[in-house]
Amino acid sequence: MLTEFQDSQRQFVDYVDHVLTTTNKLSHAYLIETNSFSKSKELVFAFVKKLLTSTVSSEEEVARVCNLIDENGYSDLVIIEPDGAWIKKEQLLDLQSKFKTKSIFGGYRVYVIFQAEKLNASSANTLLKFLEEPEEGIIAVLVANNRYQLIDTIRSRCQVLSLVRDFSAANAALDTPILDFLESIYVNQEGTIAFVNELWYPFYKEKDEYKEAVQRMKHLYIDLLEKENDLVFLTEQYGQAIQKIIEKTSIHDIIRKLKVLEEAERRLTFNVNLKLWLDQFIIDLCVGGMEDV
Repeated sequence: MLTEFQDSQRQFVDYVDHVLTTTNKLSHAYLIETNSFSKSKELVFAFVKKLLTSTVSSEEEVARVCNLIDENGYSDLVIIEPDGAWIKKEQLLDLQSKFKTKSIFGGYRVYVIFQAEKLNASSANTLLKFLEEPEEGIIAVLVANNRYQLIDTIRSRCQVLSLVRDFSAANAALDTPILDFLESIYVNQEGTIAFVNELWYPFYKEKDEYKEAVQRMKHLYIDLLEKENDLVFLTEQYGQAIQKIIEKTSIHDIIRKLKVLEEAERRLTFNVNLKLWLDQFIIDLCVGGMEDV
């Protein structure tokens, strides 16, 4: 249950305990911002169990509900994950259809959307209608690594609960090659393509290494977003070189680049030509790369 996260996510656990034991004023929608916390999925399920057992009186019944959740047999809980590259509109319509029927267990009904940043335009609009007209007893739990990966209209309808990143798991310390590459993006723009033999290929050769590089860049931009006024923290994490990037970036630019990085990471899940991928990646980083969904 949530108690195992008391040390690593004290603020989150204390908030949930306070709401359930003192105010009993649950939101109809939560957005859990995982910040690359290594056990975020386990925490989300612990949170869901806490919600779904909050109206249960006996320890035996709590254990029964938790076992059903673990066995994917609790009908008042729906889990949604990307179907392929995206979360699709049909998945949201199916969810709404399931929740039109009466609750079997008589408590809350909860749906969890993992990787909520994978909502495309169609599925995001479908979810938005569901969030705009919340039904009593239904709680949405959206899970994303960073809140800004979701469109404003969805984010504004959720109570955001941020987790604390465990830096060892996130491997946040950026190495010099990544910092040099990003500095070139700002200085040379698309001309960085001419320098990949120096900036990229000596360090990243296989697809897994490309993925790791993209993930490291994501961690940097997330830190820039969340710690924009904490130069001491950023310098401790990334060294003096980070100041050159800070001087050349803005909040809007950071959010754009996070979207580009998400798309680039998605493309690496397919059988792509790595040289063509890298050329397109550099172009996308320079111009934004993709429109807001």
